[in-house]
Amino acid sequence: FNEISKSLAAVKTSIGEMIDGASMITNAVTDGNLQTRADASKHQGDFAKIVDGVNATLDAVVAPVQEALATLQELAKGNLNTGMVGNYNGDYTIIKNDMNQTVAFLKRYVDEITYTLEEIGRGNLDQHITEDYLGDFQAIKTALNDITTSLSATMSDINIAAGQVEIGSQQISSGGQALSQGTT
Repeated sequence: FNEISKSLAAVKTSIGEMIDGASMITNAVTDGNLQTRADASKHQGDFAKIVDGVNATLDAVVAPVQEALATLQELAKGNLNTGMVGNYNGDYTIIKNDMNQTVAFLKRYVDEITYTLEEIGRGNLDQHITEDYLGDFQAIKTALNDITTSLSATMSDINIAAGQVEIGSQQISSGGQALSQGTT
């Protein structure tokens, strides 16, 4: 009975440590601390395998979350040359692909808007964004196209006015020459 009692006490201790480890991990993850792991060396046999499995599961969950976080931090700094590169399975692949599509989507818009503004800066006012823009980016596209249309119209009006001034000055010059010849 003494041996059975010792064995039951050891089992009770092992199960208690496993419950304590599981509670610690649960509380840490609930609090947002994704780095906490149970110490598998405190367990033996199948209990150690269970703890290793829980730790491996957390690692598989945390790795894509941390990479997504790093990618979002780079985006917050304005770096559009970023993305997720890790190899993930299942839903984590969907998260990775969606994150990378979002970055590519933003980069395409920023690159096109930058190109358009650079061309306007070089004096090429014949710029219009023709790509379809989604969501709030449609307002940016519309505003930029309205600016280029307005600038082009203003420059056209200036050219017409300059042409009229040139014609008027030529007429004044011709009239001045005729007057000058008449005077002589």
